[in-house]
Order: sequence, then structure tokens, then C-alpha cells
Amino acid sequence: AEEPKRSVIGSYRPLDADMLAELDADEQQTVQAVQAGAKKSALLQVAVLPLIMFFCYLGLLIGFKLTGGYKPEVLEAAHQGETASENSG
Repeated sequence: AEEPKRSVIGSYRPLDADMLAELDADEQQTVQAVQAGAKKSALLQVAVLPLIMFFCYLGLLIGFKLTGGYKPEVLEAAHQGETASENSG
């Protein structure tokens, strides 16, 4: 058996190609079915975060559209301080 390998998602143990070639047709089909299921499962796990981010950004966009978009606010204390220094100078 080969040593476990590390990937972005975690560690895994790769299949031995020589041992796989020695299997009969039925067993090879079973291994291929398991591999296909594992690949789909891995894709699903990797795709979850981008999907969550998509829906969050979509919610933000809809929220900004409903409230009329971005509106700058003037800070009164900072605005008053500027006019006082302009008048004294």
C-alpha cells in the first residue's frame, strides 16, 4: 500500500494502479463506481463555500437596491470643526 498523500482538502491514500489492473472486470467496475462517487462528493464539498458567498453577495446587492443604493453621510462634528477653523483663519 502506498503512503497517504496530502491535498488541499485533506489526506488520502491513492489506489495502486498495478493492483487495480489485476482485478477482474466486475471488481474494476465496482472500483470505478466508488471513484465516481468520491469525485462527486469532493466536488460538492469544494463548491459549498463559493455557493454560500454567491448567495451572500446576491443578498447584499438586493438589499442595496431596495434601500436606494449607497448614500454618503456627512459627519456633523467633523463638519462643524472645519467651519470653525475656516472662520478663525
